[in-house]
Amino acid sequence: MSALVAVYFTVAGGCAVVIFLGPNSDGPLGRAHRGLCGCLVGTRRLCTRLVGAACCKRIERVEEYVCWQPNPLLAGLYVSIMAAFAFAIWQYLFPLVPNERVGWWHRPLSLCIVGGGLLLHQLCCFSDPGVITRENLADFADGHPYDGVMYVPKFCETCKILRPARSKHCSICDRCVAKFDHHCPWLNSCAGERNYRFFLAFLAYHAFVCAYGSLTLLTIGRWLAFDVHKLHDAYYVDATGAHVAVGITVGARYMMSQHPAVFSMLFFASIMGGVLVAFFCYHVYLVCSGTTTNETFKWGDLRAEQSHQRRKRLAERKRTAGPDGEPGPQADGALPHSRGTYPLADAVIQNPYGRSFAQNWGEVLFPPSLRAARARAKSVKSQPPASGASARPTSNGGGDAKPKRL
Repeated sequence: MSALVAVYFTVAGGCAVVIFLGPNSDGPLGRAHRGLCGCLVGTRRLCTRLVGAACCKRIERVEEYVCWQPNPLLAGLYVSIMAAFAFAIWQYLFPLVPNERVGWWHRPLSLCIVGGGLLLHQLCCFSDPGVITRENLADFADGHPYDGVMYVPKFCETCKILRPARSKHCSICDRCVAKFDHHCPWLNSCAGERNYRFFLAFLAYHAFVCAYGSLTLLTIGRWLAFDVHKLHDAYYVDATGAHVAVGITVGARYMMSQHPAVFSMLFFASIMGGVLVAFFCYHVYLVCSGTTTNETFKWGDLRAEQSHQRRKRLAERKRTAGPDGEPGPQADGALPHSRGTYPLADAVIQNPYGRSFAQNWGEVLFPPSLRAARARAKSVKSQPPASGASARPTSNGGGDAKPKRL
């Protein structure tokens, strides 16, 4: 049973990664996304034959809304999950607390923790991820230089702006986001330069919530098993009539049958806690490396393209080698769009935005665009008013006075 559960979560997690992150990749992840989409196209054709074209068009509209448009579905699902947990705590755990192992203060603390998660979720949902417009473009323009490989000056036809380095136009939100990391459907928003710190806090907080819940539920489970049901002294009679001490497997099945809510919540909190801890550690690694999720896939695609160009150049040299075995003319990569040139073959692909540990975390906790916006607002306030701006023209003096009629 545990093996089937592990296989299910592995397959489901892999499909989720391919579906949500594949469109931004041209490497193996992108190829897997295109292959999966090809299977879905075949399924769509079969669905058209079975239920008709009109029904399939309605399904496509639903798919377009769910997958490729901003919608509150997963954000609402998160709120419903937290509300269900709050109800389960009140319904099933409050009667078991306090006891000899768990103090009374866990009652109010558990509800406060759930409420804190909801507040932090709303903060992440409605905070500005760093949306770039023509009005605030100056705040983002000097944040990061173009590296000339992955980021070059490019005009966004949708937003009508010259897109700054490390920014990306989100196809779901339909807006340019500074230092774009990814679009999070659980927040119904993007994770970008200005709200990435809140996103990290959201992950860390919920990893703590799952850890706290798992430890508390495990303590309650031990109290139920050893202090209430006395499983360490229990036995059962087997087919031969012998008395057999209750082992871990039999005891776990018995406790699941007696207290299904407690141990189901323990299983769910443990699984989700492991996923959130792994996800949080991954993003901590990204911050320490001075990169983003979007850039990680782009760097991977560039390295894959570099390997492809090196193999093609080597094959071309072997094919054009003379009778003496000397290689043919080497492509210098000066004309990136010309046939036979390989601009990435000898390029040094490395992240130019990685800085020291303190500087990388400083950019996340104190976004450069916010500092630039505050400095610009402060400079505007400190400018003295224009001379004579508040002077009123009089009827018998001043340059703005109306001339008298003769």
